[in-house]
Amino acid sequence: MHILGPGRPAFLEFLRNLTPIALIGSVAVVAGYRLDFGRWEPENWRMTAEFLFCTTTAVLAFLANMIGFIERSLSTPQGLEETIKAMTLDGRSTRARLWMLVAYTWNKKPVMFLEIAVVFVVVYAALFGFMQSVISVALAVLSSGVK
Repeated sequence: MHILGPGRPAFLEFLRNLTPIALIGSVAVVAGYRLDFGRWEPENWRMTAEFLFCTTTAVLAFLANMIGFIERSLSTPQGLEETIKAMTLDGRSTRARLWMLVAYTWNKKPVMFLEIAVVFVVVYAALFGFMQSVISVALAVLSSGVK
């Protein structure tokens, strides 16, 4: 498998990057817990700004981490570049080119479909673990009475 071979550094970097993102996400949850989204209070602008900043940062960082992992962990099979160039030059629609690419990959590189499945399972497992970690840390902070 590619993820245990040349894709190993991308996998480990993806996992390492989850910890600070989870910390920022936990701060966002704690800040958001104290906010009342049903009404506008101008004196609470600091907590609202903290919540929005941390939420935006955590979401963008997770997306950047996920996209970087997917890009670095999936290698383009040799011969695929020429096929992509040929499909682009023949004037077909994007949907037709996508299906041609899927058919080509299925016929020439079927192991790549397994690699793609493993990468997406890792990403979704990390997402669920990430969310569980964020929520459990936020609950621990809130139950300890930290303000």
